[in-house]
Amino acid sequence: LVIAIDASGSIGETEMSMFMAEMRAIVEQTNPRETTVCFWDTGVTAVVVDDPEDLETLTPYGGGGTNYIAVADWLDSNDLTPEVVICLSDGYVYWPDADRIRSPHLTVLTTDYLDCPFGKTIRLTVSA
Repeated sequence: LVIAIDASGSIGETEMSMFMAEMRAIVEQTNPRETTVCFWDTGVTAVVVDDPEDLETLTPYGGGGTNYIAVADWLDSNDLTPEVVICLSDGYVYWPDADRIRSPHLTVLTTDYLDCPFGKTIRLTVSA
C-alpha cells in the first residue's frame, strides 16, 4: 500500500489533520503487509511504515506547488508497483496523463474542483 498525501501550499492544518486521521484509519482497517507513506508537492518525501504506531510520529513535509507526476516518477524510480495507491488531496493538482499511472488508484479529494483523471475519485468533507 502506498498512501500519497498532498503536502502542497494549498493544504491547511485542517486538511492535513484529516489526511493523517484517514491514513491511520486506512492502515488500521486494512492491515497491509507494508505501507509506504509519501508526502508530495512537486517532489516526494517518503517513509516506509513498519509498525502502525509509527504513523503517530510522521511529520508532513512540503508546501510548494502541486504536481502528481512527482509521485508517478517516484514510484517508477523506486521500481514500486503497489497493489493500490491512495492519494489524499484537495484536488488543486496538475495530474499526469492516465498512461503514466501503473498502479490502481483511489483518490480522495476535499474539493469539487476536478476529478482525478485516472482510478476512482471520492470526496471527503472538510469540517472545521
